[in-house]
Amino acid sequence: MVLMRRRDKRRGNEAEEIVVASDSSIVANKGVRSLGGARTGRFAADMRVSVGGYGRADKTWGVDHPWHSTEEGDLFSQLCAKDHMEEGALAHEQTLDEPVRGLSRAQLKKRKAKLKKQGLSAKEAAQEALKEAEEAKKRHEQEQRVKEQEEMERLEKRRKKQEVDVEKEEDVKKEKRKKEKQKKKEKKQEAIEQAQQLNKEQEEERKVRDVLASAYEENVGSEVTTKSGLVIQDQRIGQGKLPVRGEMLTVKYRGKLGRDGLVFGKGMLTTTYGTGSVIAGWEEGLGTMRSGGVRLLTIPPELGYGESGKGDKIPPNSTLFFEVEL
Repeated sequence: MVLMRRRDKRRGNEAEEIVVASDSSIVANKGVRSLGGARTGRFAADMRVSVGGYGRADKTWGVDHPWHSTEEGDLFSQLCAKDHMEEGALAHEQTLDEPVRGLSRAQLKKRKAKLKKQGLSAKEAAQEALKEAEEAKKRHEQEQRVKEQEEMERLEKRRKKQEVDVEKEEDVKKEKRKKEKQKKKEKKQEAIEQAQQLNKEQEEERKVRDVLASAYEENVGSEVTTKSGLVIQDQRIGQGKLPVRGEMLTVKYRGKLGRDGLVFGKGMLTTTYGTGSVIAGWEEGLGTMRSGGVRLLTIPPELGYGESGKGDKIPPNSTLFFEVEL
């Protein structure tokens, strides 16, 4: 490829000379100044590599014509403000959100040619075409404003709907929290009432046991038979209050099969009073004892292990004799 100088044949530039390439594939592209590197065969890519654009916007025929000079600036300069893609350096480019309607070169040229056929001069045709393009641009801008207004109204309607939905959801959550709070309050009140009722029952039951304990203490050393058939004989009176339901008790005991029978167990036992963790004879006998007291208990089978017995040591239907110290 050889570069040479020749006269510029473009309209209005006949007096100038330009540098062109002798390669026919490149000469066909008017406006080429030089080709400083290896060609890829793609004109646009070669121009970006060489000059960072698509030719000289200020010298290329047609694009610098007054038809394309608008109030916002030179149209071709806006279209040709490309970036140096291969070099990675981004040039400043101010793009439009929507294409400008009515200002394309093809439309202007067609409209000018039509106006010239109607008898207008080239200048008048250019001015009329530019005027029509400006009117088309204004119509397009008006349409855009209407669309934007409709979009804003749609978004506002959507936003209000979302706000209403959020308010409804908040109301539902608030009502749910209110119901849960009321339910918890009712459960708490019910638990308080149950506790009060239990305390009342325990207090009444304790008063009954106090009366029985006082009667048993008046007969120390003597056997007393209760309504259930339990035989009680106090050896030593303890001190303090009677045990209450749920209280932990520690008992030292010795158990026999009858008063003079075989010893089947002895030692220390920890139990919770009023929970049924021991036989009924023990529950009744310990309920009227005070801390430090010693008592002999003769427990009939129905208040002991009954017909089932317990293991090999306690046969069925056995009457048990215990010496207990609380």
